[in-house]
Amino acid sequence: MYITSKKIKGRKYRYIAKSIRLPDGKVKTIQKLIKDREKPLAELEEEFQDYFIRQEKRLYSDYALSVYETDSVINQEQMREVESMKVDYRYITKRLTKSQLKDLFDRFTANFTYESNAIEGNSLTLKDVSIVMFDNATVEGKDLREIYETRNSRKVIDLMLKKKFDITHNDIKKVHKLLMQDIDTTLGYKKLPNYL
Repeated sequence: MYITSKKIKGRKYRYIAKSIRLPDGKVKTIQKLIKDREKPLAELEEEFQDYFIRQEKRLYSDYALSVYETDSVINQEQMREVESMKVDYRYITKRLTKSQLKDLFDRFTANFTYESNAIEGNSLTLKDVSIVMFDNATVEGKDLREIYETRNSRKVIDLMLKKKFDITHNDIKKVHKLLMQDIDTTLGYKKLPNYL
């Protein structure tokens, strides 16, 4: 945030402002008139933080609604909710130190991998998943396929968290190849459906 001023009809007004870069590269500026001319920037930032967060959520929501179609799967209200959560997420992660952020992502990765693998019938416990992922060790009595699934999931999640992945046909094939590394030589699309 920064302080700016405008002259309107010969009178000078002070504003606290913040510039937001939207996903398309356009920059939008949010401003709020400052009535107390003596307050330092740090106090103004604290005083108007909620206002700026609300406006930032509105800008991102408006942008998303102008770019993406809403329908029965996701309506306008849900789209606004998603954009609002993304802004909240950015503010939360900005306050974390690098080690706190790493710990958060490590815990997320372990839990996500455990739940995802469990759905597929993997017998590793959450503790086993942590051992495989973070200690780079195998767990006695467990199938190597389960170990590789877990290690490969970690690689894919790391790739996504580093934003080196887009939802394109080639990147989806790349993710599948990473997930199947050391497990299966059959890559590509399924030929037969799953049966329960």
